[in-house]
Amino acid sequence: MRIQTEDDRRLERVFELTYEMLRRKINGGAVKVDNEASLQLQFSAILKTVGELFEVDRDEHFFVELEKPVLLSDTYFGKSGSKKAKIDIWYGYKGGLPDDQRACAVELKYFKKDNHREPNNRYDVFADLKNLESYGGFADLGFMLVATDHPHYVSQPQYSNDTGDFDFRHGRHYIGGTSLCYRTAKPYGAPIRLSRSYDFRWDTVDNVKFLKLRVLPAPSPQFLRLFADEPDHWGLRGDQPLWKDMAEYLVGTFPFPANAAACQEVLEVAFEKLTGAPIAGSRGPVLVEKYSSGGLSTGQVDPCFWREHAIPLLLSRFRTPSFIP
Repeated sequence: MRIQTEDDRRLERVFELTYEMLRRKINGGAVKVDNEASLQLQFSAILKTVGELFEVDRDEHFFVELEKPVLLSDTYFGKSGSKKAKIDIWYGYKGGLPDDQRACAVELKYFKKDNHREPNNRYDVFADLKNLESYGGFADLGFMLVATDHPHYVSQPQYSNDTGDFDFRHGRHYIGGTSLCYRTAKPYGAPIRLSRSYDFRWDTVDNVKFLKLRVLPAPSPQFLRLFADEPDHWGLRGDQPLWKDMAEYLVGTFPFPANAAACQEVLEVAFEKLTGAPIAGSRGPVLVEKYSSGGLSTGQVDPCFWREHAIPLLLSRFRTPSFIP
């Protein structure tokens, strides 16, 4: 499971406070949300104010961008069928260095009762969730926010068998890996399969109902690229299996680092986690039972090799332009 960082928690707190203030303003009549465009405008206006309150370092600043264009290099977005998409709201913090950045992606939907695109609206929500899960190269965190004045999406007794897969009514659940299909003669879109599981809970605010979902984008494949080419030599026989395990561990645990210092830190954390020994304080070989298969030196890892060769090699790759997040 991916470890949540302090930056993730700050991004999440900014979203939650913005959402709370939007609900209060709607309840108090200070703002009125009539469509998706006004929802995006009102939310982003509050977001900017809240986000700037959480600027803590002298060299960092909060940013927010609407309709941010993004491009996937090695796959396609499920909704558009292309490598291009636009994030409704993209916000976060930039530090003093060009690559020092943490960001959150937000997708919004507003379904009006008098503009009822049923059942395609329900499909579009799951399509946006699929996009959010694909934003690992652009965002460390994501949120889906759906608003509606129509109980059809919240408490409809049932949907047709042809489109019933696309169901986010209050109290329903989606299990990660389940395929959702249109079974009509002319399907609106291709089947959708999400990576993560979701519980659907709606809030009611002045006759407008809100569904808020926290989404963790898929880990960036950049860790796998970083470890793709092995070193030209190894220290001890346990170093090669450790190299492979470290790549898999980092992909499933950490977002891709924003700068070289953060990259070195996660590499050292991974070394200690996988070997049981800190890389800085270990001088002699470290025995890792998992890698031992019999023989004099099997299972032994060389901390000196990792300090002086493997980690410097990985950091030199990280500093190339193709690895800047």
